[in-house]
Amino acid sequence: MMSDSTAPRTSLYGRRASDPKWARLRTDVPSVLRRGAWYRVLAVTPRQVRLTVNTAPVLLGRDQVELRLEPPRRWTVLLKPARLARVPQSFHDGYLVCPSCRNRVSLPQRAALTLRCPRCNVLSEVGWDEHYLGESRGVAVPQKD
Repeated sequence: MMSDSTAPRTSLYGRRASDPKWARLRTDVPSVLRRGAWYRVLAVTPRQVRLTVNTAPVLLGRDQVELRLEPPRRWTVLLKPARLARVPQSFHDGYLVCPSCRNRVSLPQRAALTLRCPRCNVLSEVGWDEHYLGESRGVAVPQKD
């Protein structure tokens, strides 16, 4: 019996250590995924990625997501998000997404180098230099001494 190479693998059997484990939106398209949040990858094919979103599998085009092997370690910065339908008013100028639990928090008054998540208590560096979704940064990036 031959396997279809375009069908996502849905079990851990046959997965390689080099297969992507994490994904997030890389284009601003309508999706159930939160902008800036990383999700676990269930399977990858040349055309599609299957992710776990709120314990349910979600299938997206591979060109719509950014893939990585390692879990995220830095807060994602979103400035002036384009899609505001599911974003609280307090986040319309921008917000940060926790790399550990995907919690969203308001932008800090000053460009802090690190921030502790009020939900999961994990201290992480803030990715001010990341330019997520190609956004221009209107926030001064702190310089390391």
